[in-house]
Amino acid sequence: PESVPTVNVLYWGNFIPHHGVETMVEAATDLPAYNFVFAGKSEQRDSIIKEADRLGADNISFPGFLSDAELEAYIRTADVVLGPLSEYTQSRMTIGTKVAEAASLRKAIVLGDNPAPNEVFDHRKSAFLVDPENPEDLAMGLESILSNDYLQTRLESGSYSVYERYFTPSRVAAQFLAAAEQTT
Repeated sequence: PESVPTVNVLYWGNFIPHHGVETMVEAATDLPAYNFVFAGKSEQRDSIIKEADRLGADNISFPGFLSDAELEAYIRTADVVLGPLSEYTQSRMTIGTKVAEAASLRKAIVLGDNPAPNEVFDHRKSAFLVDPENPEDLAMGLESILSNDYLQTRLESGSYSVYERYFTPSRVAAQFLAAAEQTT
């Protein structure tokens, strides 16, 4: 892939409401010293770009759709990865593939403080959990991580521990088989 710019905070996805991208954009405006990248493509993307422009968030770039190799390069370069940050039922009850992918690459992850993430992540140990849909709380959490190497390193190690415990292919297969056995 081409050279990846400096990425302090990365979101990738399809900009759907349960990801809480509006909250991410608002938080980015409070952190002009950091570079945010919002990768992905969807119908909702244009409205998010317009909102970022309206707020004057010139520290956000929108590279569009990335190939798998490009996305991996962006993830590897990022200091922090953003997971779902909303009160939508889906965000409350699921964790999502992007979070597992980030954990597998030992990334510091920020998630909404919701029931599903709380089952597997410990705040400030394996993820930084923030009040969903609260841009001020998100900005404070990001500042805490980005200004504290020790915290960032602890979150990176912790997220990988969660990956090993819950998200490896063999763990996921075992969980799927156990669930399938309970239904028969």
